[in-house]
Amino acid sequence: SVGAIAISKVIPKCKSLNKLGLNFNNLGDEGAISILDAIIYKEDKQTDTETNHHESSNVNESGSGSKITVLGLIGNSLSDKTAQYAATVILTQSHCPITRLYFNENNIRNDGAIALADAIIYNSMMKQQHSQPNNDGSNSGMNLKTTHKKNRQVHQLERLGLSDNKIGKLGGERLATAVSSGYSSIEKLCASDNPFGSSTYAKLAKLPNVFVSAKSRKGRTNQILDGKNCRVMVIWQPMPLISPTF
Repeated sequence: SVGAIAISKVIPKCKSLNKLGLNFNNLGDEGAISILDAIIYKEDKQTDTETNHHESSNVNESGSGSKITVLGLIGNSLSDKTAQYAATVILTQSHCPITRLYFNENNIRNDGAIALADAIIYNSMMKQQHSQPNNDGSNSGMNLKTTHKKNRQVHQLERLGLSDNKIGKLGGERLATAVSSGYSSIEKLCASDNPFGSSTYAKLAKLPNVFVSAKSRKGRTNQILDGKNCRVMVIWQPMPLISPTF
């Protein structure tokens, strides 16, 4: 984590860095959270306005924060603590640039998966409200400023990797609910090799655009719904001109 904290101090200064892979470095929760904090860090510049007297004399102008859109934290002994913190970042920080987040091969369990799923569900609901017109034709999203900043934008997490963790039935079912939202921004959820249990794998397999196949070990193919030995990939928003049928 000491190395991660050192890297986190440099991230806000690297304006051209858009991908960061820190896989298999044993960062731990403290190190991973410091990286997330650095990515969402944003300086605000205060400028005085003299011409617009109806507005406050101090106006916040967003500084140029991190441009990192892809973050890989695979194999770093991360727990639910990091997953829950990441969910909070996705939920509350509209300026968070991350669109692809990979937590594969860690120690995330139900609580972390549920937190991430709830963040996806929440942002799906926000996206729906922002996109639906009112009766007068205006955008209903403009009515949300009582609970959100006027310039609030819905965060768009497109890909999430959670393969090879310790997510059980409850976490798996909540993830299934999250990606099945009609307004979900998730285009790919990799959640293979988790102890969901056969019933949860079956539920995932019934969703649209879901591919379920057995994992081959030593030349043998296990049963399709054989618990942890089953691979699941959810592709919710296929690219144009690509058939969603597998």
